[in-house]
Amino acid sequence: MGERAIFIGKGRKLGLYVHWNGGYDSVYPMLEYCKLKGYRSPESDSYGLARLCQVYANFFGGGLSVGLETMQHNMTADYVAQQGLDHGVYEIENWQIAKHWGWSGEGNGWFTLDNMV
Repeated sequence: MGERAIFIGKGRKLGLYVHWNGGYDSVYPMLEYCKLKGYRSPESDSYGLARLCQVYANFFGGGLSVGLETMQHNMTADYVAQQGLDHGVYEIENWQIAKHWGWSGEGNGWFTLDNMV
């Protein structure tokens, strides 16, 4: 079992799949690092996503840590569950989490950042 997640830039269809370290405690520092480095954010163009891929791959290494995913479906709880994404899908804007589809893990079921309390 991994800690799988996908990152997409707001309004984009191409995303970064991570097999490990897709939880918020790992995601937040990665996004902060990219922001501090002054990289373009993933919603602006493909270079932003490429930098995030680079940072994840360089940090975690290995041959199966990251991949690219084309998002061809509307984001629903069923889609996230079907893909086996333990930590769901993060939509990134300006190196911040603009939206997050995932599992609350506390009996509250599926959530988006919009309906988290």
